[in-house]
Amino acid sequence: MQSNLKKRRVLTRTLAAVPMDLRSKIRLVARLRSIGAFEEETHIGARPFFSGPTDHWLSPLLPLSYSRVWQPHGISGMNYISVALKGSTNGSELLPIFDPLSPYYQAWFGVYALFGKSGPVGFRDGRPVPEELMALVVADQDEWQRKITGSILPGTKFVAESKPEEITLPKLAEKVSLFYGAITSYSVLLPPDEQSPEGQRYFRLPPRHLWNSVVESRHPINLSGFGAAWWDKTSGATFFAYGVGADFVDKNGRRHDYTGIVEPEVLRLLGSLSVRRLRS
Repeated sequence: MQSNLKKRRVLTRTLAAVPMDLRSKIRLVARLRSIGAFEEETHIGARPFFSGPTDHWLSPLLPLSYSRVWQPHGISGMNYISVALKGSTNGSELLPIFDPLSPYYQAWFGVYALFGKSGPVGFRDGRPVPEELMALVVADQDEWQRKITGSILPGTKFVAESKPEEITLPKLAEKVSLFYGAITSYSVLLPPDEQSPEGQRYFRLPPRHLWNSVVESRHPINLSGFGAAWWDKTSGATFFAYGVGADFVDKNGRRHDYTGIVEPEVLRLLGSLSVRRLRS
């Protein structure tokens, strides 16, 4: 196990310095970071993966340790993410997630694997507690800002929530709590020479001329979508899958609402999600 982890770290650091098409680099990073198991995964004993087609969405999921991010909430765990790799209006120069004219601008699909000090995370007496999970989503969005730009604009908050409904997803669990919600936050777009060194390693921001005619740096943005939570009895962990699309007003006062395009795709990804037990 340790040799795999060491190999993953060395290869990932090396890859970050290699000139490569942005999409190819992200695909390779996701594969390399899936070698071995993170400490949190060893504790949980399981890892989410796509067991069906993902089309142009990143697969495998990119695994990230998020225990440091969620420590203030008393939570440890992982964040597994996927982004669209096609749909940019500027071809290979611009990842869709950084293209304000792409329907996949700031669009995400991801899965949290969570464990706390006592009891299932996000559930109380067997009932879902969406606000507890949304606090982790807000912390995640703030971490994305910090990682890419080097700073956090205060004000990210949870602004909408539907009543959770119970559904069954045969590949995941008999009881999954599904709800819809939204957060207000800020884009991470800014001139690449102002980007943090950490962000430049894997998510290098595009040249300013490719987006400055549409939006201002770090403009306000709404992220709307779904959250699906279930408690895994075998591992004792809570899994929380999410998918969001962007809604914002550009610098000319025009509204861009991509949620109607993104939502069916991220819900389809949810349907292809499975959880694999890790070898002890």
